[in-house]
Amino acid sequence: MTPMEPRLDLAILADRLLRLFRLDTSVFDEVRQDPAATIPSIVVLTLATFLSGIGGWLWWNIQGFGDSGKILVQSVIMGSLFSIALWIVWLLVAWVILTQLFREDADWHQMLRTMGMAAAPLGLS
Repeated sequence: MTPMEPRLDLAILADRLLRLFRLDTSVFDEVRQDPAATIPSIVVLTLATFLSGIGGWLWWNIQGFGDSGKILVQSVIMGSLFSIALWIVWLLVAWVILTQLFREDADWHQMLRTMGMAAAPLGLS
């Protein structure tokens, strides 16, 4: 594995997430410039949306609305997949606006890494 190849290094990911939760925004510049952070950013996005879906399911159960099995599938699985699909659309729309409207040089890979890591707080919702 080459140093620039995308990989999942849990120690680096944990360090970056802790720094983010301490509001250290230098993490975004670091992730943007690190091609190896692509996979960890996607993992952060996926786990955050999954945790958000679990939060919706737990709220449903606490409120006692019933049929928690159906809501588990809808909220956690379908909701997470739909949320990730919308996130991809959001990424592409932001990239098009930057490149076409503002005529900025924008690399969608860098945006994916940065915006994926920025999705971490979603897991707290």
